Amino acid sequence: SKTIGKPMAKLATKILMGKTLKDLGLKEYAEPSFFSVKEVVFPFLKLKGVDPILGPEMKSTGEVMGIDSNFERAFFKAQAAASTNLPSSGNIMLAIGRDKDKIDALPFVKKLNAMGFSLYCTQGTYNMFLKHGVTSYKVPKIRDDPMILDMLRDGELQLVINLHRGSHPKEDSYTIRGVCVEYGVPLITTMTAAKAALAAMNEMKGKKIDVKALQDYY
Repeated sequence: SKTIGKPMAKLATKILMGKTLKDLGLKEYAEPSFFSVKEVVFPFLKLKGVDPILGPEMKSTGEVMGIDSNFERAFFKAQAAASTNLPSSGNIMLAIGRDKDKIDALPFVKKLNAMGFSLYCTQGTYNMFLKHGVTSYKVPKIRDDPMILDMLRDGELQLVINLHRGSHPKEDSYTIRGVCVEYGVPLITTMTAAKAALAAMNEMKGKKIDVKALQDYY
């Protein structure tokens, strides 16, 4: 409804009550000339101990939407509105569980290198990236050295990309996700979101967000 400027629920109700499309003055659908991205808002900060990964359960408590001239800018706005402020510089941590995902991540990780980000990786991710020419720093297991947790708490990491194999309270990735939520560090847990975030960060590097009233789009 917000994307096309039509109150769809109200119109559908009138049609159920006997009105026709003609009665309501509805014409052929016109594709919008802009992009809209809806993002969910999660209450993880208020739910102590809940692992902030996606699953079949309904965990969101609200929704926001970003609108702009292209997908990347709209995605960037949607993330900002949901309190995920994608960085333009700084440090990014990557922990990628599956080898297939590590390989799939290589193109956008190389792009992060080229954009000037410093990358911090868990051992398996670091080894795979090193083999393919990606520059990064290896972080130790938390039980050996809680360096990565200290970096999160001290605001030294601007983004965490955590593509997990599973979820278990004893895993480092579980602990890292919890600290991200506690300290408000942007966290990405799916490959699709990671690729979209990189595209948005690349598009918005050195630029400012433009703001328009919703009515200006219709």
